[in-house]
Amino acid sequence: MLKIFRKVHQSLPTKKLLKSLIPPVVLPWLQAAQNKLRYLFTGVSHNNEYLPKGWDSLMGTKAALGWNVGQVVEHNKRMWIKFQTIWEGTGPMVPHGEHLKTIDGVIDHNRMMIFAYSLTLALGGSSSLSILDWGGGLGQSYFVAKALLPENVEIDYHCKETRDLVECGRELMPNQHFFDDESCFQRTYYMVMANASLYYSRCWE
Repeated sequence: MLKIFRKVHQSLPTKKLLKSLIPPVVLPWLQAAQNKLRYLFTGVSHNNEYLPKGWDSLMGTKAALGWNVGQVVEHNKRMWIKFQTIWEGTGPMVPHGEHLKTIDGVIDHNRMMIFAYSLTLALGGSSSLSILDWGGGLGQSYFVAKALLPENVEIDYHCKETRDLVECGRELMPNQHFFDDESCFQRTYYMVMANASLYYSRCWE
């Protein structure tokens, strides 16, 4: 049943059709049910929850693994291929495959343009750019940087991630640098970015 639901949820036309047919008052109940099913089968909830004991409350649970699970690695592999296609192509910057006329497509495109502006500022007319991507998955942002910057710019890319993602990243991109510890902080970079990853680190300071 869960697999069937996931397939329906991932189908955009079906999802839009269901939203148009289901009364708005029912949607919160369905979303709560979906979250309970997800937690039952995966141990991960998408709902925010206050934990009085902080990180210690998660120790020994599936939630403590965070992104260090096989499903996340496989998802990032699919994203990695899509981002590589962006580097090789000349189309709009919509890495997740949305049409540029959709809201999600416009948001993704604008995010890429902000990234381009930040890259240009960090580059400052130089011919090389060192980047630390804290929480960069399998290094997808490297392909975006390659697509946005001139061909003669050398990108020294460093990615800090969880152990499983780092192992996979090193296989896919052996010429780049991946870290699952704090050793990436032993040097400085022209550009440092954190992709929604601060709250995944216990001692983020």
